[in-house]
Amino acid sequence: MRSHWVFAGLAVLLASGCYVSEDPLNPPDAAERDPQLIGKWRCVSRSPDAEATAVITVKPFDATQYEVEFAEGENDPYRYRGHGARLGNAMLVSLREIRDGSPGAAWVFVRYEFVRPTILEMRIVDEPLLKGLGPKAALNTIRNEVENADLYRDFCVCVLVKGP
Repeated sequence: MRSHWVFAGLAVLLASGCYVSEDPLNPPDAAERDPQLIGKWRCVSRSPDAEATAVITVKPFDATQYEVEFAEGENDPYRYRGHGARLGNAMLVSLREIRDGSPGAAWVFVRYEFVRPTILEMRIVDEPLLKGLGPKAALNTIRNEVENADLYRDFCVCVLVKGP
């Protein structure tokens, strides 16, 4: 039986082995917001077993942060708040889930790259290279190893449905 791909919020990301931090990569007021990321994206998992698609909507929250919504089918969407960090040539977003209007304490990190102006690839910072490191050492390792493919796990590929 083929499995269905579900963007099921931070709980699934935590269970899937992505790295979870108590701190973002950079403070929100020092963040860089990428206007190209703003819009509605139709996404498919990089997993060959995946069948479902999801819609990710990225909107400005304030001058430096994003409001991100993950929706699949008729399920209630998951909401996140995040902000960007440029690490060398790489762009990552520090994200945390919003529940009952308030952001959670845990951060996850997503690297994104534009394959073309309307095609976006996302990878999640994974745990193996960071296992056993303290919080500060893990963040330093992410910054220093940002170009190391082993730092990430493939997440999804998205096509822009509607721009800002």
